Amino acid sequence: MHVTSLVGVARRMVELKQSWRGTLLLLGQPAEEDLGGARAMVADGLYRRVGRPDFALALHVIAKLPAGKIAFSDGLMYSSADTVRIDVRGVATHGASPHLGNDPVVIGSQIVLALQNIVTREISPIEPALITVAAFRAGTAPNVISDHARLDVTVRANTERTRAQLLRSIERVALNTARAAGVPEHLLPKLSVSPDGATTTTNDAGLARRVRAAMEQGMGAEAFVEWQQTDMGAEDFPELVNVDPKIPSVYFEVGGTPPEKLASGQWAEHHSPLFQIDPEPSIKAGVEAMTLVALELLGKP
Repeated sequence: MHVTSLVGVARRMVELKQSWRGTLLLLGQPAEEDLGGARAMVADGLYRRVGRPDFALALHVIAKLPAGKIAFSDGLMYSSADTVRIDVRGVATHGASPHLGNDPVVIGSQIVLALQNIVTREISPIEPALITVAAFRAGTAPNVISDHARLDVTVRANTERTRAQLLRSIERVALNTARAAGVPEHLLPKLSVSPDGATTTTNDAGLARRVRAAMEQGMGAEAFVEWQQTDMGAEDFPELVNVDPKIPSVYFEVGGTPPEKLASGQWAEHHSPLFQIDPEPSIKAGVEAMTLVALELLGKP
């Protein structure tokens, strides 16, 4: 939750303190974009310090939805995410004498193209999967073939089974593409997978229905818009709840863009320099929704 939303929920719950009892833990998580903050908090003894919750709720503003509108599902919300680095090694030589070396740029390019075959030919066509090589770094001069290239890859899936398959296949493709290019075994690519990957974010179905009913009772059915998975974004919120035993959880989205801007196309996605959220309706909706759910889950018997 954004710090403004945290403060808003805290104030409302204090105002309504005669209507509930129990322990309310409001958490502002660091390092969310790097997918490491939630895991670090749990490893640092979060639940030992503050107690283990019976339920966990999370919200995030979303630019593609109308400001103040709420959307979530009874199941899958976000894909898994992994970052893979492929260090392609070759043999340096002059650009005018490519036959005397082994070009990591050419090998890296072949790996980039071959990785797309994993998604199109190894994964079922009705199973979401994504491999994006978003960074390719190599060379220092136009007439020098370097001895190294680096690929940075993001990998997304909607199931843990597909996630594991993609990671296995990426390693196989990278190593054997280099072998096919004549790279000796001691110079085969080195692969590393970031430890800060994220599992799929999946809502507890029963809790999601309870959460939706509480929001709808207080905000009306018109507060909701249909949730759809339109991309393969990821969250590390599951690190807070995939403990033993698992904590039932719900993750929901709060729209942040004025409807007229959505209709005209005058809006920008997250991480764009043009990203701009209308704060008042989005924060108000987030605070109201979270407060209603907290009262439902902490209401006096």
